[in-house]
Amino acid sequence: MKQGSVLICRLKTHRPFPWAYAFLIVILLLIFSYSLFGEKILYNDGAGWDGEFYRNVAKNFSFDFLNKGYDNFRIQRIFPFFILNIVYSIFSIAKTNATLMAGMLILNSINLIVQIIFFFKLAKLLHWEKKITVLLFACFFFNFYTLKSCGYEPFQTDAFAISLSLISYYYLLAEKILHSYIAAVFAFFTWPLVTIVAIFLILFRKPFPRTTPDNKFPFHILIPIAYLIGLGLISLALILRKSTLTISTLIARDSSFPYLVMTAGATALFMFILLKAIVKKKYPYYKNFFSFSYAKHFLLLLLPFIITKIALSFMTNGEFYYSSTIFSIQILIRPLKYPLIFLVNHITYWGIPFVLLLRYFPSCTEAIIKKSPGHSIILFLFLFFALDSESRHIATFIPLLLVPLADVLSSKRITQRNLWILVILQLSLSHFFYPINEQGTAAAFNAMQLDTFPAQRYFMNFGPWLNHKAYLFWGTISIFSFIMLSFLIKNEKNFPLNDIQSNRKP
Repeated sequence: MKQGSVLICRLKTHRPFPWAYAFLIVILLLIFSYSLFGEKILYNDGAGWDGEFYRNVAKNFSFDFLNKGYDNFRIQRIFPFFILNIVYSIFSIAKTNATLMAGMLILNSINLIVQIIFFFKLAKLLHWEKKITVLLFACFFFNFYTLKSCGYEPFQTDAFAISLSLISYYYLLAEKILHSYIAAVFAFFTWPLVTIVAIFLILFRKPFPRTTPDNKFPFHILIPIAYLIGLGLISLALILRKSTLTISTLIARDSSFPYLVMTAGATALFMFILLKAIVKKKYPYYKNFFSFSYAKHFLLLLLPFIITKIALSFMTNGEFYYSSTIFSIQILIRPLKYPLIFLVNHITYWGIPFVLLLRYFPSCTEAIIKKSPGHSIILFLFLFFALDSESRHIATFIPLLLVPLADVLSSKRITQRNLWILVILQLSLSHFFYPINEQGTAAAFNAMQLDTFPAQRYFMNFGPWLNHKAYLFWGTISIFSFIMLSFLIKNEKNFPLNDIQSNRKP
């Protein structure tokens, strides 16, 4: 009798997989398969630009790593390509461009399955409603990168960095810190920013008490001023060094001084408005970060990475490819190309998650800040990287945005009809249906005529290479998306955010 009762209880508590989830997964797999196994970029035999290097890692890793080595920057971005090389060597598979492409397509397919599994594990852990799960599934998977770019350039670390970020974050929220840390270790060979984010979240994971003193530091004023001063110092350094480089050449656009002042001012003003919204939500006082952290574990967490870094230093060849300093300077300069180009590109590349984030920014930042000091630090790190109009560079933060968006959307009223309109809008913004390899595209790539329309079919989502016509077009689409989303999602005054968050703890 007791066993029967247990069985009945299990049957009652069993929740069948909703048809909506199955429908979304089928749509995702169909479009992803069409993209992944369909047309490829007509450059370097399908490898693309950066992909050429990583294909060579998959082809020659066993020899190059021990004999020639790699540069210091890209040696930290060779997963999973060296794994592919080892597997092919073990099973004596020929490492041709065709076989390596097939191997990467398989790895990307497996990687997508892993993302789907951990997405639903996260939804179950945080008890998301069905409508929230459906909308966030569309946000996370139905974007340009997953449905289009991933298939065009499979020899990239982006997709695997997103997975490791999602896995590490899931285990952090599930309070399985060791598992979260292990995922961060793998990320050190894939996309080091994922590792940095994970360490901050692990170290500063203890939530603030409600009695924590408020922050009085006026960063909403000082940070925009520091941004403008930084731009001035970069310009002055270029002049004093008599460099052939100028701000105009760095942004790939002929620009007058008044135009650069205007774009810099627009960015600074936008930063002020956003940061002012954070101040209103009482960002924690900086001393509290050390009071509520696991600082004693800092060296213990860093030790494996320090050892790895030292070991890798013996495998580098001393060649220069890129540096974090140049990348940081690049982030500061890229917003000067067009006014608020980073917003346009993020919406074009990732879709409505950034429309949601912009529309409900005060509530989203409140949801982030209240989770832990680590989340508060990552918020500012994300805002810095979000200035970069090459939108794929913020892939690390995409899984982390799901949780605050879920908290905020839970307090909004979304009808069934409007929910599916939003899903369709997200699918449309991914422009998975828009072919890139049209006549003249390959010739434009080979001639490096990246500003012409054939090449813009590929570069339409990369701010640094966007031409002004594409910018105006996608800017209009972004404004339309913002207006449409505001119309489809209604505020629900009866459900305060604090109550929603407290009810969604695992």
